[in-house]
Amino acid sequence: METNFQNYQTSQDPDDLRVIVCGAWFSSFEFMGALVNRLPRLAEHYRVPLDKIEIQCIEAKDMILPMFDDDLTNYVKKWLADHNVILRTGMPIKEVQANKVITADQTYTASTLVWTTGVRGSHVIGDSDFEARRNRVMVSDQLSLDDDPNVFLLGDVAAVRQPGKPYPFPATGQIAFQMADAAATNIAADLNGEPRQDFVFNDLGTVLALGSKDGVAKVFGDHKLRGYAAAAMKRVIDDRSLLKQAGVKAMVKYGRLPL
Repeated sequence: METNFQNYQTSQDPDDLRVIVCGAWFSSFEFMGALVNRLPRLAEHYRVPLDKIEIQCIEAKDMILPMFDDDLTNYVKKWLADHNVILRTGMPIKEVQANKVITADQTYTASTLVWTTGVRGSHVIGDSDFEARRNRVMVSDQLSLDDDPNVFLLGDVAAVRQPGKPYPFPATGQIAFQMADAAATNIAADLNGEPRQDFVFNDLGTVLALGSKDGVAKVFGDHKLRGYAAAAMKRVIDDRSLLKQAGVKAMVKYGRLPL
């Protein structure tokens, strides 16, 4: 993208200042939020007109962010509009070519395309002949394989059934941490000759950052956050993840909150 911005100085091609994000999910919005925050510095550095940089997001479904209510999704939509990000919903993508996104009705062009549709696990799963969809394996309620209970799969490579629903839980960092704890408990139970426990997901909420100073969140039940409060909550979550994965030194070195 920065190369395209640099090329614009000589090409004067509007596509060099266009970014199309394919798909409207968490990674899409958090990428666009971070990009919007950085655009003023990028425009100044590469000496391109900020008002000519165009960001579009194309989504097949009519709705966005189904885990949030209309109040929070409308906040996100307004934030996008206020920052000149064009959101196009209800537009399934038929084909992607070099610098082109083709829908049923129109072709959109841009030098930078960002693909954020769908969640796929590691190709190692598919290469290993597991019965998988998108490199994700449906696991038992104890997080192991139905046909081999000694094999546990966790995180992005595992699909965990949602009680009463036909589709699994979304793959998130929050559920991956809880799966790890639950699998460790069941492995310990096997070693001690004790019964395993079914995995129960404790949903602590969902936080979406829109850059470093804005966002939306639904946490601790139905408590809603908007603006800087949601962004601050996101930083806390990121730092907690660093702390659990790599310890205090990593959190101090790479964390997002000043100590």
